[in-house]
Amino acid sequence: MRAMAHYVDDGGAWLTIGGPRTYGAGDWQKTSLEGAAPVEMIPQDRKRPLALLLLLDKSGSMAHESGGVQKLTLAASATRAAIDALDDEDHIAVVAFDAKAHVAAELTAKDEGASVMRAVQGLRPGAGTDIATALAEADRLLTTADFPRKHVVLLSDGQSEGDLVGLARDLAAKRITVSTVAVGADAKPVLREIAEAGGGSFHAMSDMSHLPRVFAEEARQTGDVVVDEATHAVAGSGALAAGTYPPFAAYLATTPKKTAETFLETVEGDPILVGWRLGLGKALAFMSDGGNRWTHDWAAEPDYAARWRSWLRWTLPEGRPDTFDFALDVEGSTVVARLAYPPDGPPPARLRLRVAPQDGGPIEREMKPVGNGYDARVALRAPGGYAIAVISDESEIARGTIEYVGSAESLVAPRPDRLLALARDSGGAVAPEPGSWDRRTGAGVPHERELSPALLLLAIAVVFLEWVVRHFGGIRATRSRDRVDTRLSALSRAKRRADAIARPLSTRPEARSAAQPAAQTTTAGDAASGLDRLQAAKGRARTA
Repeated sequence: MRAMAHYVDDGGAWLTIGGPRTYGAGDWQKTSLEGAAPVEMIPQDRKRPLALLLLLDKSGSMAHESGGVQKLTLAASATRAAIDALDDEDHIAVVAFDAKAHVAAELTAKDEGASVMRAVQGLRPGAGTDIATALAEADRLLTTADFPRKHVVLLSDGQSEGDLVGLARDLAAKRITVSTVAVGADAKPVLREIAEAGGGSFHAMSDMSHLPRVFAEEARQTGDVVVDEATHAVAGSGALAAGTYPPFAAYLATTPKKTAETFLETVEGDPILVGWRLGLGKALAFMSDGGNRWTHDWAAEPDYAARWRSWLRWTLPEGRPDTFDFALDVEGSTVVARLAYPPDGPPPARLRLRVAPQDGGPIEREMKPVGNGYDARVALRAPGGYAIAVISDESEIARGTIEYVGSAESLVAPRPDRLLALARDSGGAVAPEPGSWDRRTGAGVPHERELSPALLLLAIAVVFLEWVVRHFGGIRATRSRDRVDTRLSALSRAKRRADAIARPLSTRPEARSAAQPAAQTTTAGDAASGLDRLQAAKGRARTA
């Protein structure tokens, strides 16, 4: 909605057509659409104070969650939306019910809505559902209330007994309308029947996140804004007031804004066709539907299409047709602009073509009438981008861009400076003799080669080779040392055994003197010889 208002304010055109769900009947009041439209959606003489009563189901099912939020919490948010949608003179009340009904908030003015919110936020789920007692409480509260408009909104899943349709019909007979909001997949069809009997609307809520929007719509009760009676349109004032019009069956009651212009109105004085300027744009509002429901006799008129075309053309900027073709072409070094209108389109009095290069000031040329359009040609100064626009009375009605690469002659013209630079930078010559084509002239061109990758690979290979040598060489040396140590241990054990055997023999007196020298010599010589050999082998192993 805000985007539409900004569009019109920036120079756009907006034509709205009425219907049963538009203007005040479509809850457009207090929205950006009402700000951009030339009418107030609710006529001043039809704005009457409203007494709104919310009947909120707080049974156990309302403790369940919808979209991760408890249903009662969503009901509180919807109550806030309803309060915000009320007019200053409206009042609101809340009745909560489970197995029995009680008044959570008496009829309260909008500016005291905070107390109503505290009451709703304090509700807790109970047990059972008795809609009949809630409707009876609504009858008690609103029958004696002194308000020209009274409306009830019932929020429930419909799991209740009793003559609910009859109670809604009784309320409608007292000019108290009833709308219903069905929550949950198990909502009973009786809720739709209650809304029909109560003269209100029925809303089936599969997504509870939309509940605040529904409550706001119900709070913006518009009363009888749809005037369902046959009437005629008569000329008001302004450029679109000419002509005669057949009757139509119904229309939306609105109020023209102060700066708006009423082109058509009913014989009773209600506006039918109203327009105004908003910023740089225009908005036009037609209060009937323009179709077979309310204006079926209009479609049979021979000038039906021409009437709508003239209305639409009024919303467009002056000098701008409803449809046209704008084409740009480049012929050599000249841009050609053509603007074609439909045969029945009124051309502007004067059109200019503005060509603006990226660098430099714009060029303007008068566009000449050609057939059912205009034509203009402008010579382009240099290659580059150009912004092109058609101007009518300082208003831009068409625009486009082109990229000019230059004329064909400029693209193939000789460039001797480039040839000289190429020969100089490459060490060649300009226009050499045929016999010297295979010989290099001029200075050589230095060429650098990156060596770091090769050196890096070489360093990695050297490190790997060193690791292999260290690893496998160390294993062989360790094994040699282990073998030598094993043999030394064996010889040491043999020497100790020999000593043990020789010691008892030496203790006898007769043998000690004769055997001692020989035994000592033999044993010592053998041990010394074996140990020397082993020590030498161990030294060789360590060296290796």
